Amino acid sequence: MRNRSEIREVFTQGRFRPLGPIGAKYLRTSHPECRFLVTVKKNVGNAPVRNRIKRLLREGLRHHRRDFEIPHDICLMVTRPPKLPLEFGYVNGLISQLAEDLNHHPQTMSSVS
Repeated sequence: MRNRSEIREVFTQGRFRPLGPIGAKYLRTSHPECRFLVTVKKNVGNAPVRNRIKRLLREGLRHHRRDFEIPHDICLMVTRPPKLPLEFGYVNGLISQLAEDLNHHPQTMSSVS
């Protein structure tokens, strides 16, 4: 997702799901597949730390992109420094859990725009 108005819509109308050190805002969409946004606040660490976290999140999304059966706009965000350094296996598990939750709990989804 790159359009500012679409991102604003997800943040205002979407639902929040905490995933440990990662937060996810999501909104069901009419697009044919899921779209993602990854953001890490500056207070999380210096540029190499933030870039590593973003790389881990993007790689996890790449591995699980096809697991999201119902299309959503999803914003993954890290707003506080994690207590321990993030590892790929942990992040991968969190993204897998998010995909499973969004696919199997339709009552928690927002309506299609």
